[in-house]
Amino acid sequence: MVSSIALVLLACGAAGYAATPLVKTDFAGGQAGWVSMGPSGTVRIARDTSDMREGKPSLALDYEVGPKKFALAVLPVSPNAIRDAGQIHFWTKTEFPTSVVVTLSEKGGGNYAAMAWSPGGVWQEVRLEPRDFSLGDRSTDPPDPDGKLDLDQVQAIGVTDLAQLFGAAPRNPAIPIALDDHAGKHTLLISGFEVLGGIPPRQDNLVIDEFDAPQLTWSSPGGAAFRIDTAREHAPGPAMEVDYTQADHALVYFSRNLPPGIPDNITHISFDIASEKPAQFVFTLQERASGHGEGSRYIAVVEVRGKGTPDHRNLALRAFNLDPNGPPDPGGVLKIASAKSLSIADISPAANGDTGPNRFWISNIRFIVLP
Repeated sequence: MVSSIALVLLACGAAGYAATPLVKTDFAGGQAGWVSMGPSGTVRIARDTSDMREGKPSLALDYEVGPKKFALAVLPVSPNAIRDAGQIHFWTKTEFPTSVVVTLSEKGGGNYAAMAWSPGGVWQEVRLEPRDFSLGDRSTDPPDPDGKLDLDQVQAIGVTDLAQLFGAAPRNPAIPIALDDHAGKHTLLISGFEVLGGIPPRQDNLVIDEFDAPQLTWSSPGGAAFRIDTAREHAPGPAMEVDYTQADHALVYFSRNLPPGIPDNITHISFDIASEKPAQFVFTLQERASGHGEGSRYIAVVEVRGKGTPDHRNLALRAFNLDPNGPPDPGGVLKIASAKSLSIADISPAANGDTGPNRFWISNIRFIVLP
């Protein structure tokens, strides 16, 4: 089956469109304007055989995971340089499984971030669309007056390892989230970085994830290994397979950004799901906050039968209730048009005491409207 990305590219050619590099750096001639930002990192050109892809040099970000440690590789861009961007394409390689964060910083606006899962130890191709980016709302992120990504105002592109943020996060015994410990010095490699224009945007803003990109755009602070499964044994189409261990002392969760422009008349989230073991999953929709900080969270429980048998589900938004352990919501009602992320966690250990290894598949996640 031809992937949706391939179909888009074919359609572009048929309609007279051509993918045009707006920014292109192969690092053969040096850093090409890339610099490091943050107190604990540097960038350099890597020419060791193990650090090159297809015999070409790569850009190396050397960084450290630990408290008050943060660094990212940054490419400053001129005004309007990526105004017509339809895709950011590059290859990355990390020392361990982690999420690579790509950030678009607006001049006089906000920071918009997208995630790409890197399995560690191998080169991972990444293709991100503007719809994959979500406004940052940490205390260090600047506000954005219009609350939407304006590509003509982007002044810098950043790439870093999300593990730096998780590594600096304080542990909370009351919320036993699985956190992988990657303290110490590490290197992230970037190869063949380009920003492409001439690619029309995806028109269907109801798609959350069809798993048709070369990378997964989900992240996890720890305890989970991801891969794209195309075997169709546990799902009718390409699926995300998550391999993890259910433990009563470490909640494993994973999340991704939601696309912008969600219609407010959405009634359900549709998906296909399977699990090796019977399991209970909490689906969490988090709203954007009105200012800095976390927005309200709404949760719903989905029970899944085991044996890897796929089930199609239409999860009603009315099944989501305000998370009492999260930020309050004065309105007390989920506003789907304001939702910014979807998270999934296996709560079987807390619900029924079931622990041990498990694998889980999910595919074709989208918003729908039902009577």
